[in-house]
Amino acid sequence: AVAIGAFYAVTDEFHQLFVEGRGGTTEDVLIDSAGVLFGVLVVLLAVWLVARGKERKAVKAVKTVKTGNDAVRNGAEHNGSEHNAAVHSGAEHNAATGDGEADKRVN
Repeated sequence: AVAIGAFYAVTDEFHQLFVEGRGGTTEDVLIDSAGVLFGVLVVLLAVWLVARGKERKAVKAVKTVKTGNDAVRNGAEHNGSEHNAAVHSGAEHNAATGDGEADKRVN
């Protein structure tokens, strides 16, 4: 894009050599080319910032999913512990009362 812009600046200044009251200069070619370069850099910066923002959102989403999975996993472990505690206390109660059904469930 910069090369095309610089080439256009050269052709524009060449054209001005043939227009009455105007003249083409190397200084104008350099100024026009610098403007093209600046414009390209601004666009590249904008594209980079947008991509960076999307990347950050994606990383945040992944962290949220991982955090959510950890919460589910921790909840499942917690619920499993409560379940195991309930089964074991039921087994102890049934063993004390002579009912063997809880013992079969635990083993």
